[in-house]
Amino acid sequence: MMTIAYITDLHIDEANPAALGADTRRNWLLIYQSLIRHNVDMVVLGGDLGEGDAVPWLLNFMQGYQWHVTPGNHDDRSVLRQFYHNSETDVRHALYFGFDKDGYRYLFLDTQPDALDDIQMDWLRTYVQTELPLVVFIHHPVLAVDTWVDVHYPLKNRAEVESVLRMHNGPVTIFCGHYHLAHTTQSGNITQHICPAASFGIRLNPDAFDPDITVTGYQMIYLDASGIKKEVITLEL
Repeated sequence: MMTIAYITDLHIDEANPAALGADTRRNWLLIYQSLIRHNVDMVVLGGDLGEGDAVPWLLNFMQGYQWHVTPGNHDDRSVLRQFYHNSETDVRHALYFGFDKDGYRYLFLDTQPDALDDIQMDWLRTYVQTELPLVVFIHHPVLAVDTWVDVHYPLKNRAEVESVLRMHNGPVTIFCGHYHLAHTTQSGNITQHICPAASFGIRLNPDAFDPDITVTGYQMIYLDASGIKKEVITLEL
């Protein structure tokens, strides 16, 4: 079994969470204390890590873990490249890559500019051509959700991304963040799991920005030959 911890939208030391009263460093430390009680094979940081000294402070905790990152719209690729390296992303303009392992094809996408650019889209069209089930990590959700962030800050070319993922003949499971809530939706061959944010939540409300600073959390993902299971870990503050 492959066990993955998926942690996203930490926004450490950013002004907006602080203005809401969120203590983002405290939230991360609570998540980390929970994380070390699990025997994980991989940590995926789903983007929007933080600003300034927050990034090296956070990534210091990744020592001893196999970890990957999918940049979000608040991230600076040049900063991430100082700490994250692999043979594919080191020679590409954006931090996207993939690999096959234990009966699944894993894809890690880069939506830092709120979209996948043409070069990354061309790579995606090629990489979905496999008989293996796809597991996609991406900061932005691909399928629409009736909530405020989706109305104002969606993935700009999500219809095109969705169309490419539907080219795959088998199941596609997406793990994403950006909307600061836990939500699962399914359409055709695509199942999308949105992970709650580490920084603060946003309640499911299409008409208003409705923050919740009373909880933090992340997601555990379990994959084996029988399928994919996920568990939302919610930590009350």
